[in-house]
Amino acid sequence: MENASKAILIAGAILLVMAIIGIGMVIFSQTRGTIDNMGTEIDSFAVQAHNNKFNSYVGQVTGSQVLECIQKALTTNSNQDLDARFKGITVSLSGTVVIDSTKTTYTAPSSFNTSKKYTGSVTYDTNGIIKTITFI
Repeated sequence: MENASKAILIAGAILLVMAIIGIGMVIFSQTRGTIDNMGTEIDSFAVQAHNNKFNSYVGQVTGSQVLECIQKALTTNSNQDLDARFKGITVSLSGTVVIDSTKTTYTAPSSFNTSKKYTGSVTYDTNGIIKTITFI
């Protein structure tokens, strides 16, 4: 009789441990899903912050603003601490590429005028990150 009661206690303890492990696995899987979603949200905030640096150059801008944009693109492309996804910005001015992903300096075309009005537009890569800025 004593052996039977010990066997029942051991079986109960094993079932209790299995239940605790099961509950732990359920909590872990739910937490993992939340953590994965947070990573996606952080990425979207980073993309939005990157794009906001250049969105002000869409539409009518002055030549001085074009120079600001070119400087920001150069700084972004040469930033060693920046995620590679955000680098490689190309800037075109009146049909001439003044910055590509490998340039660290630029030369403005001879027809460039800082007081002239330009129209800026952007194109995005598949991740929604601005990669090309064109001024006409």
